[in-house]
Amino acid sequence: MKRTHVLLAGIAITLGFFILGSPRAYAQPDLTCGNADEDGGTIVINVKTKGGVSRQKSVSIAGGRAAADKASDIKEAFEAGTGAADWRVSQAGAALTFEHKKPNGTWERVSETTVNRDETGEFDVAGTWSTQGAYLDFGLDDSFPATGFDASGNPSIVSFLTGIGAIDVPVSPGDTAALVVQSVYDAMATAGADIQWTSASSFCITDPSPNAWLAWQSTDTALPIRETGICEFPEPATLVLLALGGLRLLGRR
Repeated sequence: MKRTHVLLAGIAITLGFFILGSPRAYAQPDLTCGNADEDGGTIVINVKTKGGVSRQKSVSIAGGRAAADKASDIKEAFEAGTGAADWRVSQAGAALTFEHKKPNGTWERVSETTVNRDETGEFDVAGTWSTQGAYLDFGLDDSFPATGFDASGNPSIVSFLTGIGAIDVPVSPGDTAALVVQSVYDAMATAGADIQWTSASSFCITDPSPNAWLAWQSTDTALPIRETGICEFPEPATLVLLALGGLRLLGRR
C-alpha cells in the first residue's frame, strides 16, 4: 500500500471564545489519523497534560478503516474504562483533540500526544501544543538499528512539523537512533528551528510562539519514538562532548 502524507504548512493562531465546560474549537488538533491499511492492527496513543497527568490506550483498528472511522475508534477507547469520566475527546473528521478535567472541574487540553506504536500502516500526525510555547525533548529508542521499513513494507521516515514548516528524513536499514536523530537535528537547524542537544540521541526543540504546536512521527518498525517530555539540559561540558559526537557521526556518512 502506498502511504500518503498530508502535512499542514501553517499554524492557525486564533482560538474563539468558548462556554466554560463545553468542548473548545481548537486551531490545531492533537492527533490527525491516516487510513488503516488492509491488514489493520494496533495503535498505542499516550497523552499527557502539562501537570503530568497521562492516559494511554491501545486500540485495535480493523483493516480498511477510513481515517475518520479510525479516529472514532480511538475516541471511543479513550472515553471508556477506568478514569474515563476525567477525559473527553473532540472529533472533527480524522482529527482528535484530548482534554482532561482538573480537580476544580475545569477542562485543560493535553500538551503532549505521542503515537507509541502504529501497526495500521498510514501516517498519523501527533503533536504537542501549548498557549505559552511548545518545548519538546525528542529522541528515538536506540535498542535496535533501523529496519528501513514501516509496518506496511514502505521505506521508513522520521517526520517533524513545526510553525516553521515540515521535514521528512529518510531512514536506511541499519541506521542507528543517534544517526537518524542527527539527520533530523541538521534539517531542523538548517530550517531555523530553536534546537539544542540533550543527549547523544535526543534534542530539545522549542516553538516559543503563542499557541505553538509541534508534531513528529517515526514510521520505522525498529526505531520508535521514546517517551517525550520537558527538556532537561545536560551540563555545559557534556554538551561539548555531544557536539563532538555529532561531528563524528557526520564524518561517517
